[in-house]
Amino acid sequence: MIRPFVLRKRWPVAAAAASVLALTGCGGGSSSASNTGTGGAQVEQAKAAVTAAEKLQTAWTGPTSSPKPPRGATVIYVSSDQNNPFASSFGNYFKDAAAKLGWHASIIDGKGTPSGWSDGLRQAIASKPSAIITSAQAPSVQQPLSEAAAAGIPVLGLHSAAVAGPDPTDHLFTNITSDPAAAGKVMVDWAIADSGGKAHIVVVGDDQYPVSNVKRDAMVAAIKACSGCTLEKNANVPVGTAATDLPTQLTSWLQSYPKPLYVLSVADFYFDVGLSSLKNLNVPKSDLRLAATDGTKQAYQRVRSGQYQLVTVPEPTELLAWQAADEVNRAVNHQPPSTFTQPIYLVTKDDINSQGGDKDQFFPQNDYKTRYGKLWGVS
Repeated sequence: MIRPFVLRKRWPVAAAAASVLALTGCGGGSSSASNTGTGGAQVEQAKAAVTAAEKLQTAWTGPTSSPKPPRGATVIYVSSDQNNPFASSFGNYFKDAAAKLGWHASIIDGKGTPSGWSDGLRQAIASKPSAIITSAQAPSVQQPLSEAAAAGIPVLGLHSAAVAGPDPTDHLFTNITSDPAAAGKVMVDWAIADSGGKAHIVVVGDDQYPVSNVKRDAMVAAIKACSGCTLEKNANVPVGTAATDLPTQLTSWLQSYPKPLYVLSVADFYFDVGLSSLKNLNVPKSDLRLAATDGTKQAYQRVRSGQYQLVTVPEPTELLAWQAADEVNRAVNHQPPSTFTQPIYLVTKDDINSQGGDKDQFFPQNDYKTRYGKLWGVS
């Protein structure tokens, strides 16, 4: 993943740049964007996209019906890593939703490794639950997922695949996530508007995560569609080594590329662990402008204080947990999953305290808990 009112910002002047959503492959190195459109029109389009993403989210666009929930269902959440704030918070919120339904929910910690994810899934399968939810990466745990399918246990993914929706190839009843391509594109729109269409951009992600690649592809496509922008580098930085690798790479990029340099990351985690050296190096805030997705507590604090990061695209973690309960209900009732995806939301310093921002989280103001409760007949 917080958006309250529509703010009119004073954007820097210059020319050039909006973005298209067409996805392209990730590449490395440096490339200049080219486009036949006019720069001024591109900047105006980017500003409009940013303004739209900042709006207060009051409309309910989720399901309007749901089957009657069974009593006493058991659901196990196999967390990718309980040290990850997003994964951990999701589990706590899911327990709240399960309690509303009279279900029994428990959590197994996958401890951040494919072997831990596989062990956790097999432990869950052995318990013969009504359903399993996991934030493990589906491509890394195909064998235990196929074992769950063979046992007739529906598995729901949380950020487990590249996009939202059913994923029979990976044995997922559905995958729950915000739209990763939209999240990637809106960060580029922000950079275009903020720079007046002349942004020098580095994209950061991890090749091994499908959702990371979708975000990066969307960012690369949007940058290349900006006539005045430059994609300086599309960097693969493994999450596992980000704490040591990113500080060194940031220093190198700042030395090599024009400033201000826009660094757009697929996850706030990179900046959570990789910015400590910048203060020691006395890097001026004006030289580096950061944006990322997920909306970690640290990201909110950085945006609030202006510590290099100016934008985050947060996940509505609690809403996703209640959606997961609704999707489990559909799975155990042998009905198809919903097609619901909550619109993305852009957090800047101007609206940092809105829609849960005062708690460093994103809570859309569309009354989702009450609405789900009514769907389930338990409100």
